[in-house]
Amino acid sequence: MSKTGCKLVLVAALLMLTVNTIHAEEKTLGETYHDCYEMYLNTMIEKCDCKKAYRNSTSNELRKLAAVSTMKSAYLREFKLELIDEMEQCEVGNKSYQVQYFLNKKFFEIAKNP
Repeated sequence: MSKTGCKLVLVAALLMLTVNTIHAEEKTLGETYHDCYEMYLNTMIEKCDCKKAYRNSTSNELRKLAAVSTMKSAYLREFKLELIDEMEQCEVGNKSYQVQYFLNKKFFEIAKNP
C-alpha cells in the first residue's frame, strides 16, 4: 500500500472514531445528568441526616435546624425521582450549587405552603 493510501485509511479511521465519540456523548448526556442529580440528592440527604443529631441540643436554634433537616430529608427521599425528572426538564445544570439552589427552593416552597 502506498503512503497516500495509508494516510487515507488513517484519516478515515480517525473520522469514524470522532463521529462515534460524539454520538456516544449525546446518548449518555441525559444519563450523566441523571446520575449527577442522584449523587447530589444522596449527598444532601446524608447531610440532612447528620444534622438530625442536633435535636437533643440545649440550643433552640440547633433544635430548629434538626427539625428542618428532618423534614427536608424526608421530602428529598419521598420525591427523589420526581425531583430528578424536574431538574432534567428545567435543565438545572450539573454544578453542585445549581442543584442545591433548585432543591432548597423546591423544599422551602413546599414548607411554606403545605
